[in-house]
Amino acid sequence: YVARRDPVALEWVVRLREAIPGVSPSELADLSRLLAELGRFAEAARALDDLTVAGVLNAADSAKLHGRAIALKARLN
Repeated sequence: YVARRDPVALEWVVRLREAIPGVSPSELADLSRLLAELGRFAEAARALDDLTVAGVLNAADSAKLHGRAIALKARLN
């Protein structure tokens, strides 16, 4: 779907992968990136916030993603 430049279908695939138990944090971060590319900054920030509070990241990675979430929220103003 990336090669076909079909963001709607790509989002659908990423959301399905997100629903799989035990999915990696990097895939959840991919969802946030995709949402941001689609201009859905609030949803992208929420996805990162959810990831940072899930307790699956080390402190440095959590802080990095928290910073990205803040930057996405700033785009809403």
